[in-house]
Formats: sequence, C-alpha cells, structure tokens
Amino acid sequence: MNVFNQKMFLLDVNSKLAVLIFHLSIFSAFLGSSIPAIIGIIFLFLINIQKVKFNNAEVIAMLMLVTYLAFALILSQDYTVILKNFRFWMGVIFYLIFLKTYNIKYLYSRNLLKIVCLTIIIETIAINLIDQNILINYIDIEQTKFFNFYTRPIGFTGSATMTSTALIILFYIIEKIQNKMSLLDWTLFSISILLIFSTTGYVIFFILILLKFTPIIKKIIFYQYRLVPVKSFAIFLIFILLIYLIIQYNYLLNRRVNIEYFTHIFYLKITEYKDAFNYLINPSFYCKTDCMNFLGNDINHNVIASFRYLIQLFGYQILSESPNTSGHNGLTIFLFSNGILGLCLYFITLYSFLRKNNFMLSGVLLIMIGSLHYPTAMSAAGQLFLASMIIINIKKQ
Repeated sequence: MNVFNQKMFLLDVNSKLAVLIFHLSIFSAFLGSSIPAIIGIIFLFLINIQKVKFNNAEVIAMLMLVTYLAFALILSQDYTVILKNFRFWMGVIFYLIFLKTYNIKYLYSRNLLKIVCLTIIIETIAINLIDQNILINYIDIEQTKFFNFYTRPIGFTGSATMTSTALIILFYIIEKIQNKMSLLDWTLFSISILLIFSTTGYVIFFILILLKFTPIIKKIIFYQYRLVPVKSFAIFLIFILLIYLIIQYNYLLNRRVNIEYFTHIFYLKITEYKDAFNYLINPSFYCKTDCMNFLGNDINHNVIASFRYLIQLFGYQILSESPNTSGHNGLTIFLFSNGILGLCLYFITLYSFLRKNNFMLSGVLLIMIGSLHYPTAMSAAGQLFLASMIIINIKKQ
C-alpha cells in the first residue's frame, strides 16, 4: 500500500470511527453504557496521536486531572468507584480530546435533530398506546403517570429531565452551526419538549426563546415595530402563546408550573445545597448515621474525622463502596463525590480548552443551569454537546 492509499485508508477509518463515536454518545442510554464511545475515542486518539496538538494550558489541565485521579485511586477503598465516578463526572475530558482529534462539526445536521425528535415522539406514542407490561421487557418506562393517564418518555439520555435539557442544547448547537432552522425543525423540537413534560426543560426552553428573540423583544420595547420582520414577529407571538398555554395547562391540571411550585423548589434547593456544603466543609460534624450508611458498613465517625481534610479535597468517593452517579441536584452530588478540588479542576479544564471568540457560551450556561437539577452535562450526550460548544468554531468552515 503506497503512502497515498495509506492516508486515504486512515482518513476513511477516522471518519467512520468519528461518526460511530458521535452516535454512540448521543444514544448511549439505549445501549446502557457510554464505555463503547470512550473506547472508540481512545482508539481514535491513539491512531492520530502524532497529529493532535494541545496548547500549554490544555496540557497542564490534563496533567492536573491525571494527578487528581492518581491520588484519588491511592486514597480510595475501592478503585472501581473512583474510575466510575471519574468517567461520569470528569468524562467531558474524553470528548474534549475527541473534538481536538477530529472535527465533527458537519455531523450536527438538521436531519439529526429530526431523528432525535422522532425517537422521542415515537417513544411517547408507544408507551401510551401499547400495553406497558409488554414494553417493560424492552425499554425503561417511568412509573409516574401525569393527569392519571400520561406517561412521559425518558428519551435518549435515559432521564426525561436530562433529555429535555440535552435536546434543547442539541437544537442550540445545530441552529448555531447551520444558522437556520425550518418551520418543521421548530415544530418537531417544540412538540418533543412538550411531550417530555419536564419543568426544568420548560424553563430552559423559555430561556432559549428569550435568547433567540432578544433583538425582537428590544425593538418591541422601544416601539420599533417596523424594524421587526413579519415572519419573525409571528413566530415570536406563537412561542409566547405556547409558553402561556404550558403554564396555564400545567397549573390547571398538574400544578407543576406555577409560582408556588417554583418557590417551593427554590427554597428546597437552597437547603439541599447548604447541606451538601456543610457535609463537605465539616464532615466530622455533619456526616451522621445516614451519611455513613451510604458510604459503607465499615465507615464510622472516627474514620470520617481522620479523613476530613482529604474528603474536603477529593470528596466522599475515597471512602465510598459504590459510585455516586445518579440523583437530582447535580452540583451537590458533584461536590459530595469529588470534593472542592474536583469541582475546581472540572471548570479549569473547561476553561483551558475554551476557544477564543467562542460564540456558544450561552449554550454552555444553559446546560450548566439544567445540570443544577439532574446532571445533564455529565451524561454521554451532555459531555459531547458541552465539549462541542467549547471547541467548535462556528465561524470557521
């Protein structure tokens, strides 16, 4: 095989492997694991290792992460807990390396959005029209029924709340890259968000609409109606009506989207974040029986007290017998599991890989807001989308 053929073969392998990794990551919940995607990323990086270039900040960030992982492994009671936690909470580093290895910008197509939305719509129809006793053998189904008859889809992340946030971020990325979305795209997207029936998703959706129509809103506020295109103004009014109907419909039938509900959730989250911070800052005082039972049978007050400073840095994962990669309040679980050092290194890593003149920081903020509830940014799809918003230059072809 001559040099030219070798290059063409490697290029073909790279592109096919990148496409496979991309879709394995987005639909990892259907497989039940993100491990195949991570293995693919490692292999892709190794066969292209001579071509991949990292700047000094990126190298330092990766070395700090490796050092953090090494110390956590040394201190841990069970190294598998550390590795599973690292894959979930810090797994974005694999996708940042993936984006540095191969340009996947062209994979963010409007057809991808249509396919993802259709999977959600089809899942919704199936779980609400077909006997769930039959489907439960093949797919995961939420047990909660809204309005006493409606079962919402969990979607491509395995969680309804995370799917709603991830779908909004996917739409955001595609709209930024393609710079246009058809009426069909908006319709499928909006229907999917409605069907997922997540309060968090509705809030992120509302913020997205505000960001999208900010120029129009400004013109309306300053009575510059003639400067607003008729089509844009009509679409804006439709979404205002849609948001109003969401609020009214939920208030009348389910009472999840109203000021009382948001007030309750707000104060509940504040309390939970305070508790998590206390658990981390002063573990020997706040980590009582329920906390120690969560960690393992051999954990007692004396063990917690002797490890208190290490817990502050590396989190309770160094004492835990099982990984902590699920539940709501993503930031509190992150702090509880990985410690202050882990949280700082996470954001240092993201900042180190951030491209200059980045045009998708609003999307980064949206996924972080969504992850304050369920950790969408730590799902395989969320990690892929987050890395994409940090690295992809939407102005460069």
